[in-house]
Amino acid sequence: MQKVFIAHDPFEAHFVRSLLENEGIATEVQGEALFGLRPNIGLDSATLPSVWITNDTQLGKALQFIADYENSKSKHSK
Repeated sequence: MQKVFIAHDPFEAHFVRSLLENEGIATEVQGEALFGLRPNIGLDSATLPSVWITNDTQLGKALQFIADYENSKSKHSK
């Protein structure tokens, strides 16, 4: 398994997971339970939900898709 994306919140993690799954990339979301603890333990990447691919052979495809998603996201926020 490989981590391919760190989300800002569980909603974004599941959105990205759905996008990847629609592309035929098997994924899972991890770290959702820690998100609610952020005020008590601090905010860092360990407390943010992340998206992981379950088949390492799909890493290149997943990373390219994530890069496209982040580029699209940054264009829409301008």
